[in-house]
Amino acid sequence: MVRLQKEEKELVRDTYSVNSRSFLSEDLVSDFKDVIKKYNMSSNQIRSLFKDDYLHLLDKSKDFIPLCVFYNDELSSLETIVKYLKEEMDMKFCDIARLLNRNEKTIWTTYHNAKNKNSERFILSDSKYFLPTSIFKNRAFGVLGCVVKYLKDEQHLTYHEIGVLLKRDDRTIWTTYKRVLSK
Repeated sequence: MVRLQKEEKELVRDTYSVNSRSFLSEDLVSDFKDVIKKYNMSSNQIRSLFKDDYLHLLDKSKDFIPLCVFYNDELSSLETIVKYLKEEMDMKFCDIARLLNRNEKTIWTTYHNAKNKNSERFILSDSKYFLPTSIFKNRAFGVLGCVVKYLKDEQHLTYHEIGVLLKRDDRTIWTTYKRVLSK
């Protein structure tokens, strides 16, 4: 566990002093991730630096998933989401299951399969797009279908742009979107 010196703690507190009732912005989320990387801290360690008033801001970041985590070849969409929520957001399996409207055993199995495929943590770069976790509650569509539908309908991206962001072929994105529309 890395111990921060007193000056570093003050710097972190000063940098991230925000109005306690403001909504969590994308910039703030990326700033927190920069601090996590820079000081090799977990989310729980950062939380301990803040007053209780600021905890709800950190918890709101669990409601969004940065699109940059999907830029991998090894993991399925569900594996990517579960691995991100478990490792980066320090969530419990039961909380992830509730958030994604899935069975806890499914989440546990998915996470362990993801760890076997890719044991390294995600490299979180700046992400222009964030997916709300609420889109995964509808079990009528697959995870990739939910992602593609959100990016196409809500963000108005082209099939090619979505394919590049998700590191998938344009034809796969087109097929996935057409199947979602037919349901």
